[in-house]
Amino acid sequence: NVNVYAQLRTAQPVAVYVSGFVERPGRYAGGSNDTVLYFQDRAGGIIADRGSYRDIKVQRKNKTIAQIDLYSFILDGGLPLSSLRDGDVIVVGPKGNSIIADGLIPQYASYESKGNAFKGRELTRLAAPLPSVSNVSVVGTRNAVPFPVYLSLRDFAEFNLSANDRVEYLADRPGESIMVA
Repeated sequence: NVNVYAQLRTAQPVAVYVSGFVERPGRYAGGSNDTVLYFQDRAGGIIADRGSYRDIKVQRKNKTIAQIDLYSFILDGGLPLSSLRDGDVIVVGPKGNSIIADGLIPQYASYESKGNAFKGRELTRLAAPLPSVSNVSVVGTRNAVPFPVYLSLRDFAEFNLSANDRVEYLADRPGESIMVA
C-alpha cells in the first residue's frame, strides 16, 4: 500500500481577456485557479445598467466552454468551477429584459430575465417576498396598451412577465371600517 500526499504550491500563471460590458475591458494576469469573478473584479466589474449578470461566457479558441449565470451564485452560491488557461476570454453580454419588483420584499430591485420567458415563480424566487404576501399587482404594456392585472400569489406563479413590467408584492389586509346596515 502506497499513500501519496501532494500540495499545490503555486497555480499556473495565466493572462485572461475580459471583454463586453465591464468597466475596464482588457487583459488581466492571474492564476489558473482564479475564478471568473476574480477577473471581472479586476476589470472593474459589470456595468450595472448595460451588462448582464446572467449571460457571461468563457471562450477558448473561439468556442464557448462555460456559460455563467451569476444569479445562481448570488442565490445559491453555485459557481461552476473552471480552470482558466492563458488566452481565455471572459465575455459579459448585454443586459437582458428587466422586471422591476417592489412592495413587501427585502429590497426594491430590477431583475434581469434569462431569455425571453420570465414566469412569476422565477421572479418570486429572486425577490424573496415576505411570508405575509398573498397577492401581486403587475403593471406593464401589452400590444402598446397599458396593462394592469391583480393576481393571487398562486396564480402569479404561472403568469408570463414582459420586459419593463413593474410587479408589486402585496398582503391583503382586512378593511379598517365596518359597515352596519
